[in-house]
Amino acid sequence: MKPRFLLLAFAIGCHNKEQQLTNCRIISKTGDALTTCLVLKYDWVGQLAAQEGNRWQAHEDSIGAQLHAVQIAESLRILDWCG
Repeated sequence: MKPRFLLLAFAIGCHNKEQQLTNCRIISKTGDALTTCLVLKYDWVGQLAAQEGNRWQAHEDSIGAQLHAVQIAESLRILDWCG
């Protein structure tokens, strides 16, 4: 095989994996759900799917923590205003 063909095949494969990951992120609310989606829908290897699931869960947890911090700050601001 020519090097250009291999590079193109690799690029297409990466794009497909990214698209698969994006598709599963859209419908997954947890890391476990993302892992399951990748394995069942796209036949990903379990370990690679689990790594992406863990990454997604950390992302979701971070958003949740930020939202909680904003809610606390807003509650304190309201209490200060009322007090």
